[in-house]
Amino acid sequence: MDAKVRAEGVADGRLRYTLGKERRICLRRDKDVLFREGVRMFAFPYRSVVYAHGGTEAGCRLLAIVPKRVCRLAVTRNTQRRHIRELFRVESAALNAHCKRQGVVLDVAVIVVSDEEVRLERAQRSMRKILSHAEQEVKRRAQDA
Repeated sequence: MDAKVRAEGVADGRLRYTLGKERRICLRRDKDVLFREGVRMFAFPYRSVVYAHGGTEAGCRLLAIVPKRVCRLAVTRNTQRRHIRELFRVESAALNAHCKRQGVVLDVAVIVVSDEEVRLERAQRSMRKILSHAEQEVKRRAQDA
């Protein structure tokens, strides 16, 4: 598969509805840097840490965290994680393109802080708030560079 096709999320004329490996934070080193140097914010039911930096693969990357002390059942944790990934994928398309134009890697950690069931509209508002905060970090990073 061509790299350009993968980046746009289109394969064989079909749109892919997944958040690929290149858009997830996997390395422990990257996680450590994110939590050590990132900017924190709170948007119920999520807490987030955002870190914009230069790198070889520009774009947005996500780390979804659902602690066991918040959601006791594994099925609930997996569902919450799936919801976070989907909200991030849908809401961050424009931000991802902006990061690629600026040549900035944006790492976002989203942490669930409430075990109560949240309506989709509320979760979308929270994710938009987190991503608008992240966009400000990208602009700040672009001005500093």
